[in-house]
Amino acid sequence: WLAEILSPVRTTGGEKGHSSLPRHMLHPVLEGVLDLLAKPTNTLAATHCMQLHAWACRLIADITPIVEGVTLLSHHPAFQKLASEAIHRHGCEQRLVVTGRGSSDWAKCPISTYLCSLAELLATQSVALDSIRKANREAGLPEGGSDAMQVETSEGGQEPGVFKSLRQTLHISARLYRGKQQELDELIAEGVTHLSEDPSLLAATGKPAGSSGKGSALLDAASGELSATARETLLELLDDEPAAAHQMARWLGSGQARGTTAKARDFLSHAKTLATQEPDKMGQFLASFDFDGFLVRWGPDRDADLVALVNMISDAKGVPPLELLSMSVRVSDYHRRKLPRLASVPEASLQRRFVLLKCLNTHLERALFAVDLSSKASAIAAGICEMQHLVFYSTKAAFHNAILDWTSCASSRVHDRAVLNVQLHRPGRRARDNKEKAEEHERWRLRVAMAGDPPGQLEEFLVAPADFGLARELSSDAALTARLVLADPPNGSLALRNADEIRGNVALIERGGGQFVNVVRRAQEAGAIAAVIADSKEGPLFLMSTELGSSGDDVTIPAVLLSLADSMLLEGREGPTVASVCADGVLMQTYRQLRHVAPVRLRQRDEIAWRVIFHGEGHQGFQGPYREALSALCTELQSPQLRLLVPCANAASAVAANRDKFVPRPSATSPLELDLFFFVGQLMAVAMRTRNLLSLDLPSLVWKALVGQELEVEDLQATDLACWNALQFRDEDGQPIAEKRFQDVWQCTFSTCLTDGSQVELFPGGANRVVTFERRAEYASLVVKARLHESAVQLARMRAGLCSIVPEPLLALLTAEDLERRVCGSPEIDVASLQRHTRYRGGVTGDQPHVLLFWQVLEEFEQADRRLFLRFAWGRERLPLESDYTEQSEMKVFPSDKGDNDHVLPEAETCFFIIKLPKYRTKALMRDNLLAAITACREINY
Repeated sequence: WLAEILSPVRTTGGEKGHSSLPRHMLHPVLEGVLDLLAKPTNTLAATHCMQLHAWACRLIADITPIVEGVTLLSHHPAFQKLASEAIHRHGCEQRLVVTGRGSSDWAKCPISTYLCSLAELLATQSVALDSIRKANREAGLPEGGSDAMQVETSEGGQEPGVFKSLRQTLHISARLYRGKQQELDELIAEGVTHLSEDPSLLAATGKPAGSSGKGSALLDAASGELSATARETLLELLDDEPAAAHQMARWLGSGQARGTTAKARDFLSHAKTLATQEPDKMGQFLASFDFDGFLVRWGPDRDADLVALVNMISDAKGVPPLELLSMSVRVSDYHRRKLPRLASVPEASLQRRFVLLKCLNTHLERALFAVDLSSKASAIAAGICEMQHLVFYSTKAAFHNAILDWTSCASSRVHDRAVLNVQLHRPGRRARDNKEKAEEHERWRLRVAMAGDPPGQLEEFLVAPADFGLARELSSDAALTARLVLADPPNGSLALRNADEIRGNVALIERGGGQFVNVVRRAQEAGAIAAVIADSKEGPLFLMSTELGSSGDDVTIPAVLLSLADSMLLEGREGPTVASVCADGVLMQTYRQLRHVAPVRLRQRDEIAWRVIFHGEGHQGFQGPYREALSALCTELQSPQLRLLVPCANAASAVAANRDKFVPRPSATSPLELDLFFFVGQLMAVAMRTRNLLSLDLPSLVWKALVGQELEVEDLQATDLACWNALQFRDEDGQPIAEKRFQDVWQCTFSTCLTDGSQVELFPGGANRVVTFERRAEYASLVVKARLHESAVQLARMRAGLCSIVPEPLLALLTAEDLERRVCGSPEIDVASLQRHTRYRGGVTGDQPHVLLFWQVLEEFEQADRRLFLRFAWGRERLPLESDYTEQSEMKVFPSDKGDNDHVLPEAETCFFIIKLPKYRTKALMRDNLLAAITACREINY
């Protein structure tokens, strides 16, 4: 019965509404739910209790405006029983965690979902009681009741700290917007006391909004007219909130009707009258629209900018936001350009608001562990996710890191080092032994298709390359594509007689015509761009070698060996065949070895998620090769050969912003390509878990899609400004196109061109429908929708891969900027941050002359050279975030093993982030030798 009457109804707009209970039934139904919860604990199953908790929360939210509800909420025995149960269960869970993992892990331990539902119900009750008491005070009625969670239980237990933090979080968030200035002042005073802030902030409250005295925020002291700041603020309010004019008229007793168009002149005149005659009412009017005493309107957008400012200051100073003092929060010229909404905000208003957000984040940092973000029915979880713009990045990162630690795979938790091995081959590396030779063929592919087949219909064969000449220098993922032509004679034992046909194509040659190097040399002389040797014997593939005493360096075309079984399949094809000879790069080799691995095995919390072995290269340890592989992988992912990601339109045309950004290719819809996008999402998740950042350049629309945010028109402008400008329908002079000239200037149909050049219809048959002047707005809307969602399929696969390794509810707490920061960090390398996290060993100190020269040279480097240095010293191109630095991610400076001669180059051990620095005498020597080292040694091979 409860499930039926409390099921949400759908509104006419299709959105979920509240329960369909009439107002007079809220009280008795809530009382019935609480009566059920008051029964002994073993009466109902835990799942039923959690459902009752959720229903009670909804009913309490509906009953909050009813002042009579204070008695039920404060005296019903269910709340006392639930409070005792919460304390008891919390203690049991704490003892279990402390016994199993130690007391240090308890502070960052998420509580059970049942305890989360209890915490939500008790916090909802507390906030509702507070709201009802406030309503009673304003109505002159007795407040009544007491908060059940403010007293000790019959067992003598106290309220758990995580419950208190959740309650305080809800109390603060309920007052941030549409709250009275007096309540905000009380919160600021509490924050100044508990956070050891400067008490002078309490005096800097601003003048009363309607005061006419000296220093008034609204009226000019000399003329008595509205000040310039007040006029600008009020006009901005009228533009954002047209209803403000009606409310102003109501305060004055004017007869302006709701819904009529307000004139700015009348609105300013009413504001001056109200500020002069009734300043208190004017203050209440402005406070109802979130203005403080400095005439600053704090809304979600401005708060988001303040949080961004605090994050930037925190990164620059290397101090967590919760440890920053309000006096250090100032807007510089750089910040004004980045965050224009804060440019005109007085410093005192900025710092007072920072104290409020600091209080919120202080409580939220612990309260997040009492919120079940995976619950669809949790109103508190939904509310906290909506507050993502109010949460400092370090608060989110601390919570994410704790959850990722708790959800890591079992082998990582017990420090089992038996992780996966990934074998990688790179172009130009000679195999050093027979085992490496046997594995080398695993990266080479022969792809064939019948002429005229769609691009996605390819048949792929595993082949083995030649171990001679320059064939092995074929770059990663580069393909040589041409028609496959059978040689004459078939075994290539003599000079090819069909050279004209073979020239510019791929030669297919049967094995048995002599030494492999001689057969391939004949195909090269005939003009072939590649050679495929069809094996005539059963057996495993092997690397084709040269004759004794010959290097075969004169052979410059790639040659591959095809097995007997695959050769027979290939011979069964009729008609012209197109063949592609290619070698997998680091990305494809990694994908092929990990694609069938269960995602749970990739949920590692160590520094590496798998071991990387580069064959034919010398390296020690596994951290350096792992980071090197990730860097190479990101480079290949954004290369023109693979074409999973393509440059956005702004990058392709070199206009506007984001010229370095890539987007998923809309036409990449083959099963292999979609599976690769899934793998890319998994790589992002692995980067979040292992804190090894990826050097990916992706625009906002990609990150928004991954966190589930709605895409906006601004995202299209950021990637294709030309398309956006065209949709404004303006002529060459920038004027709107008149109706009589529209067909002459604008000739197109209801279709559009996507980023990769493919043409799509905006609706079935749209390619045959001409855009008219009357339907231009419809056309623009359809184009924007099509372009924003052109890569929806690919992005959905990336998100699925991401959520297979990182819990999906964690993404709801992140903004698009937060996710980009977690996965990619900042592309700019801050030398000051690197210097803060550098340790000196082996007798080296930070004040030695050559060390000072080193930092001066590094500071003068361009960003590209700084990335080269970081890759040389550490195998990656981006620094960790300030919140992610560990002992392993700090750079260690050692003296050189080879002396301090000016001709000795610096050395690095990428596994341990060690740089061995000779004592160069001059700055020029330091610069030249450092550049020589980082440009000559871009890959691990020492």
